Amino acid sequence: PAELLRHPLWSARYPRERLISALPWLLANPGAPPVDAVTGALGLPAGTSWKPAVEAFLRLWHRYA
Repeated sequence: PAELLRHPLWSARYPRERLISALPWLLANPGAPPVDAVTGALGLPAGTSWKPAVEAFLRLWHRYA
């Protein structure tokens, strides 16, 4: 929740919308550290690396898909 407050616009969007917004970046940039918008969409702290971001994406996808 604290990470979503860093990006108030993300907190207003449905979780599946946030996941769909992050997916293109994760697919196009394998191994690269996610940009701030992606970590915000996934509710992760800034500086999270690519692999934990993908793991968080998959965990959330199973929850909201």
